[in-house]
Order: sequence, then C-alpha cells, then structure tokens
Amino acid sequence: MKTDVLTLDGNATMETYLLDRPYGPALLPMAVICPGGRYLDCSPTEGECVALRFNNRNCHAAVLHYATAKSAPGHSHFPRPLEDLAEAICLIRRNARDWGGDPDRIVIVGFSAGAHLCALYSSYWNRKLLQAKGSPRQLRPNAVILGYPLADEFMNRSDMQKKLQQEIDMERITGEKKAPTPPPRLLADRRDCGIRLLRPNR
Repeated sequence: MKTDVLTLDGNATMETYLLDRPYGPALLPMAVICPGGRYLDCSPTEGECVALRFNNRNCHAAVLHYATAKSAPGHSHFPRPLEDLAEAICLIRRNARDWGGDPDRIVIVGFSAGAHLCALYSSYWNRKLLQAKGSPRQLRPNAVILGYPLADEFMNRSDMQKKLQQEIDMERITGEKKAPTPPPRLLADRRDCGIRLLRPNR
C-alpha cells in the first residue's frame, strides 16, 4: 500500500491509501472519506481506520480533511467544505488510472457532519457553485454512503445548529434547486445516543 498527503486549495488536505495491484490490471473503486466533527474539526476516529477497512475490501481510499473552524478559522463557512470535496473528487478522477483506480467508481463516504457534507454535495455537485473546480462529469460522485448524518430535521435544537442551518441554506447560496443525486446508502447505530433513528410508520 502507498500512502501520501496531498495539499488542496487553502488548508484542506487529503490522505491517500492506495493499494498495490497484486490481482493484475483491474481498476479498483475509490472511497473518499469525510470524517465528522461538527464542522469544528475532523475526527481522527473516522479517518484512517475507515480507509483501512475499505482497503481490506480491495478498494482504494482517501481521507479528506476539509475546512473546519479549527483548520481554517474564519474561512470554513459554506460553501468552502463543498469546494474542498469537489476538488478532491476531481483530483482523484484525473489521477485515477495512474493510481490503479476506476474513474467511474468513486464513492463519497461521510460520518455525522461529514455525512451531512456528502449529502449536500450529492445534491449540488453539478451546479454553478462548484464548476470552477471541474466539469459536471468530473464532479459527479458515483455513489454516496452516509453514516449517522446530521439531518436538517434535527438542526433546530441549539443556537449553534440554527446558525449552521442558516449558513448552509444551499438554495439561498446557489439560487438553484438540487441536482439528481447518486445512489445513497445510509447507516446508523442504535447505541449512538446522540442520533435518533428514523423509524417508518407501521
């Protein structure tokens, strides 16, 4: 396995975990992981360990340390984290074949605030807001995995969450409606007391 740390615009970085190719020339999928951390920081418990689990499933991985209040004080407001994710996806897609990756199998994986970021990105990847980073074809994720995402329904429980909700009013920021979304997968854990699971009406 080869690891590297790539610097993106501003203070964002991306750690890559690229597998060697012992099984021949087959191109492998790539997972772009966005850790949680309430947009204050990127949690170390949702980064490298997740990347290594994807590696164990024969998948390249990268951990994106997007702009947060800690890493980019005063410069982490939306749409900055979306721009960081857009740049990461475009960089991976441009280099995918050189890295042994499949440019048409890029999945974004987020946890908590990182899942919220991935959910927003999956709805706005082809809007004018992000086109400075690449074309819609370069920007599009092929799938999205959301781990216990921060959901709008619960964002009115504190002053901080109300402020965050106003900050990420994407229709106000972009003046545009949502884009067609890639196939989503959701996961949550009943043991997580901070997340209430949604149950369908029976």
